[in-house]
Amino acid sequence: MLTNIVTLTLLISTLLYTIHMYMTISVENNEYWYDMANIYYTFSEKHTELIDTILITEHKNVIVDENYIKNPDYGVYYYEFGNNLNICNIGLIKKLIKKNNKEVTFYKAYVGKYLAMTKLHNCLDQFIINLVELNRNDDKDMVIVHSIDTSQDTPVTISLKKLCKKPRQNQLDVLNIISSHFVKEHDFNVKIMLSGKRGLGKSYIGRLVKKYFTVNALLFDDFNPSSVGVNINTVALKYATKYSPVIIIINEIDTYFDIVLNPRETFDSRLQHTKSKGEFHNMLDAIGSTPYVISIFTTENVDIYKIEKYQSFIRMGRVDLFITMFDNNSIMT
Repeated sequence: MLTNIVTLTLLISTLLYTIHMYMTISVENNEYWYDMANIYYTFSEKHTELIDTILITEHKNVIVDENYIKNPDYGVYYYEFGNNLNICNIGLIKKLIKKNNKEVTFYKAYVGKYLAMTKLHNCLDQFIINLVELNRNDDKDMVIVHSIDTSQDTPVTISLKKLCKKPRQNQLDVLNIISSHFVKEHDFNVKIMLSGKRGLGKSYIGRLVKKYFTVNALLFDDFNPSSVGVNINTVALKYATKYSPVIIIINEIDTYFDIVLNPRETFDSRLQHTKSKGEFHNMLDAIGSTPYVISIFTTENVDIYKIEKYQSFIRMGRVDLFITMFDNNSIMT
């Protein structure tokens, strides 16, 4: 019996050690040698996006920086998980270094050295295992997207994985247009009206932009302006940074134009971007004035720019480019 327990313990320890070695690198391991109270280790830069996602979208746990703002910029964060009987806390330090003349972003983690040994291992290893689960090899054709869950009274941002295969030529054309205009702008903000018949892959473009142009972007691929109590500033735009731009997709945006132009009476005092023309204009202006934001509005109406009643929604500053997708290519119109 004792032999079996020892053998099982060794097997588990070996597995956890292998996972740990797979997930970590030896960047500046002795940087905090003077801190005798904590144990440190460093995650590979390839896991930065996953940890960013956890820090931004995890609403059940305590995640704050030194200003008590939920934002994975460079600095120190505290990640708490577990239940009331077994709470684990991990400190995460987001850092930027130069590696082979290239800027590299990565996380260092630390846990109190004097915790009970079992609890210490649980904290470190459970966090690592969670990242391994998110980063399995069979997910190479997937991207992490963010969705606003409005099924409860308080909207919650959740992360999902969605397929992202290689782009077709018409999608490549759109990617090239978006990337060139985003970089040209001094504020790194571009707003695209993307039109074309159904089935051309318009709503797929956001995933392709994230995968092939700006990997660390936070992609909100189904933003619904008519959701009650959802403020685009607090759920999305506040997280836009140089190192993690925000991509916002509003599909079939002309349906929301029509909602705004034909409002229904409501007694709900909560924010709703489609409640009035002024509210919708404010949302569009917030999207257009926030740096490091790529917004893509899709429609099946290729002549949308000619429709008089929509002009206030699509004027310069609220829409920068009109792109029409066809079966084999895409062009600016």
